[in-house]
Amino acid sequence: MISTNSIKILNVVKRVTFHRTSQVLQQTRNVAASPLRPPCHTKSFSSSCPRQSVSPDDHHSLTAGTSENFSPTDRGPYFQNSLSEQSVGAVVRRYADELQERDVPEALLSVQHIVASVLDCSRASLESKEGQVLSPSQSEDLRRLITCRLERAPVQYIIGDWDFHDITLDVRPPVFIPRPETEQLADDVIRCVKAWPGAGNPRLLELCCGSGAITLAVLRACPGVEATAVDRSAEAVSLTAHNAVKLGVQSRLTVKQCEVTEEPLVCLPLQRYDIIVANPPYVPTAHLRDLAPEIRLYEDLRALDGGPDGLTVIKLILRQAANLLSEEGLLFLEVDERHGRELPLWLQEEQERNQSLRCLQFVSVQKDFSGRDRFIRFRRVLEHNYS
Repeated sequence: MISTNSIKILNVVKRVTFHRTSQVLQQTRNVAASPLRPPCHTKSFSSSCPRQSVSPDDHHSLTAGTSENFSPTDRGPYFQNSLSEQSVGAVVRRYADELQERDVPEALLSVQHIVASVLDCSRASLESKEGQVLSPSQSEDLRRLITCRLERAPVQYIIGDWDFHDITLDVRPPVFIPRPETEQLADDVIRCVKAWPGAGNPRLLELCCGSGAITLAVLRACPGVEATAVDRSAEAVSLTAHNAVKLGVQSRLTVKQCEVTEEPLVCLPLQRYDIIVANPPYVPTAHLRDLAPEIRLYEDLRALDGGPDGLTVIKLILRQAANLLSEEGLLFLEVDERHGRELPLWLQEEQERNQSLRCLQFVSVQKDFSGRDRFIRFRRVLEHNYS
């Protein structure tokens, strides 16, 4: 198991990575910024992209991460050539080959997203631009951003935004990047909101909101709904508020910085919510070392670390939900595939000891598009209906 000190050390390594990658992206910002076009969508990502050597076999190696400061001449003849004389199609193929040689995952897809960002176009339109020649400034932007990808910076952080459900969100390190499977969770909540009985709209609360992806998707799909989003991270709270303004739903969203603990959430008004949704930290601590460098070195580990069994924060949310849900209110959670079996059993055992949890009732487990148990639902019922 990774110790608390090791997690702190890994976060220090990550901060160094952020600092160095920022030098590259800040240079790109200075070159590319214009009143009409964002600087390659690199809104706040900043570091010179060193690749950290962190061994999963020995947590002491977390203090010994080595930084390889690459220069263009370190990357072979391709990087030494002027890209301004080359077409978009040739550049995509050559950079994809370079990333693949360096074992960077999804090499071609990564390059396509980055090139599309530099050209300020959609990835789907790249095929029609294969013969277009890059300008010198575009070539320089592209070289800098590809360097960051070679250092395993996530594409989402490099280009600065990402599609989720039917919206486009700004993303910034170290805020958790929304995953495709979470779109299914947003879909479930949207369907529930639209089918809500009665004349009024349900009151929505999202815990561990990150970039605000789930709540913002719901607000865009369901006009009239109001929501509250909560996260322990100041960066996440700021990004959620920013995305709400970007999407024009800020008047229907309240964002609060607050950590889910055993204590009442004092940041929330004294009211109950009809729907609570959360994509909480659920990765067992011992598994953090096995995460891809894109995650381990760049994203906030607090948004991933679910404690020894991955259930630490989830159990806290269940206890909070017993007090925060309205009668017949629903709790939607994204969980580890093992939790779909473990959580109902834990709740049943805990209800024997803790009367306050007897108002919660397990409803269902739903699989993600990979066939894994990923989403679990609970309902608040009257205690006298508990069985």
